Amino acid sequence: MGKIKHLKVIEEYVSTLSDKDFTSFCDRLLYRLFPEAVQSSSILDNGYNNINNNVFIVVPDEFDESITIESMLPDDLQQLAPASVTFLSKDSFNITPDQKKKFRETTGNIRIETWGLETLKLKLSSFNEEVQYFIIDNDSLFTQYITSESDLLEEMDIIHNIFNFIKDNAQPIKSIPDQKSEKYNGIVKKIKLNFSKCQSRVFDMYQLTYYHKSLVEKYFHDTTVHDKTEVIILREYFRSKYCEVTNYPKSTYPVNEFKFLEILADSCLEDKFKQNKKYNLWSKAVVMYFFEYCDFGARSKKDIFVPKDPDLFENYNADLN
Repeated sequence: MGKIKHLKVIEEYVSTLSDKDFTSFCDRLLYRLFPEAVQSSSILDNGYNNINNNVFIVVPDEFDESITIESMLPDDLQQLAPASVTFLSKDSFNITPDQKKKFRETTGNIRIETWGLETLKLKLSSFNEEVQYFIIDNDSLFTQYITSESDLLEEMDIIHNIFNFIKDNAQPIKSIPDQKSEKYNGIVKKIKLNFSKCQSRVFDMYQLTYYHKSLVEKYFHDTTVHDKTEVIILREYFRSKYCEVTNYPKSTYPVNEFKFLEILADSCLEDKFKQNKKYNLWSKAVVMYFFEYCDFGARSKKDIFVPKDPDLFENYNADLN
């Protein structure tokens, strides 16, 4: 969803909240805006929130010119002696110059600000999806705009959904083969072609992810029976990403560095999952699956001689035809 539509959804959501729900929304927003600050209390419980010597107050729906802004101030305002007072409003609430003048005559040189609907929706839209989900606290609304994010996010969601599908539906293998099993002959040859060093480390990674890789394989097999598009997109993702991180012009050049496997695995995950050990394991299993089936890395001896100074993207798709 474009930013304009994104903001429109937020605007419609905020403007239709009840006083109580709007106050709760403001509490959650302030909590995220000032995560390290010491806060006096929630607005919902206390009538105001004092954050970093700044008092925040919600303007009720029934506010009109007959209600003075002084009447909304906390009784202990003089004792709090804040540097500023900010009024939070979900409509076009404004404070006139005369009201500001009268306010300052009553309270001294306290700065007065207003956060209307425009300010609130811009502050909310500056957060990532996870924080927005917390602040909005509305599953259906969150789905409306988060499921239509950018293409990059959609690609990450594809991988995320694959992980969930695999864990929920695939049948696990009964046992991991012994290290000397003939099942490893192909991958051992591939590792020797691609790594002059750390071959045992790569094999360890393959063996440790063998269980998960087998489920990835089953998922892709079941998927391609009905639609090959999803797998093709992922193959092209790994090929192009491999060229990008290695600075090789072809995806068939040897991997050489173990770090490239780790970079590829890391590129499969959204930031919020990068520290999750389970997701890290699954992403490595996906990488080893594509490595084993020659979607990147040397496939034969003719691939192992890499130019010393390869020109990035030269004959980039030659090996994809």
